[in-house]
Formats: sequence, structure tokens, C-alpha cells
Amino acid sequence: MNEVSLYPFHQTGDVSDLNVPALRIVGDMQELEVSAAITYRTLNPSIHLSIIPMAGHLVHKDQPALYAQAVHTFIKGVK
Repeated sequence: MNEVSLYPFHQTGDVSDLNVPALRIVGDMQELEVSAAITYRTLNPSIHLSIIPMAGHLVHKDQPALYAQAVHTFIKGVK
């Protein structure tokens, strides 16, 4: 199964009703995941989105420092 077979991804039904802090982290090398993340953000502007450069699906492995920074920044901002 390749990435394209997983898309279009239509599991967005409850995203607009989400009322808890949420962070979506994606790697910029995964165009379809970036597109899906942007859709989530469009459906619910309170979702925080971090697109990590030079990272694929395993963002935490590809760019661990940038991943950690995104998580840290998000957690600091949660009230």
C-alpha cells in the first residue's frame, strides 16, 4: 500500500467540534499529509499546525530538534 492509496482522507467529521488544545505536526516532504493537516486547520482554526522542513512521515526521527521545539512551544502556549 502506498501513500496515495490512503488519500483522499475524509475522516474530518469531528474536527470542527474539537474543543481541546491540539497540535498537528507534519513533515513538508509528505505533500498529502500537509494537505490533510491544512484541511484540519481550515475546519478548526484553533488547531495548531507545525510543518517541519526536510522531514517525512517520521518527523520525530527526521528532525528531532525541530519536532521537540514544536511540541515545547505548543505546550508552553496551552492554557
